[in-house]
Amino acid sequence: MIRSMQRGIDGMRDGYAAVIARIARRVVLTLGLVAVAAMLTGYFGSQVPSGFLPDEDQGAFFVEVLRGGVGTSSQANAPAAPPPLTIPSPPRWCGL
Repeated sequence: MIRSMQRGIDGMRDGYAAVIARIARRVVLTLGLVAVAAMLTGYFGSQVPSGFLPDEDQGAFFVEVLRGGVGTSSQANAPAAPPPLTIPSPPRWCGL
């Protein structure tokens, strides 16, 4: 079972390497295929509607992040106040 699976993987790898080797030798053909693929991508991209949501659903984006369990109050989920900003005094040895 494992040997046949390994042979299949080796065959796919060798086939892929052979295809890539043939493509690498034909640079002009490869660049032409890439250009055709880019043009087709642009064409089909322009044919797809630009919005995924109906007009009624657009205009707002809401994200709810819960830190507590379901049913926890909004006060419990509110972020804690940041600690006050303190500036440390210089060490005594610096002469200030």
